[in-house]
Amino acid sequence: MKQYAKNACGSVAIYHSVLNSMELNLLQKDGIMHKFFEQTKASSKEERGLLFKNDKALLDTHKNAVQNQMCASEITEEVDNHFVAFIQKGAL
Repeated sequence: MKQYAKNACGSVAIYHSVLNSMELNLLQKDGIMHKFFEQTKASSKEERGLLFKNDKALLDTHKNAVQNQMCASEITEEVDNHFVAFIQKGAL
């Protein structure tokens, strides 16, 4: 998916890793990631990116995780890190 959500590359990398690994049986059927996959499996990378950026359940989960971090209140400068993920898909 195309990344539109600022500083979401870690989450995008996780989604890419899990959803491209084809181990979808590991996902909870009613979970956020499974619902996202089902909703976007026929979408373009741009459509997926916009849906990811505007997914309220994903945003709420992210905010909750950040608020539960011990150092979250100590962060005063803007963060701009980058993450990527590589998986092996198919036979070599």
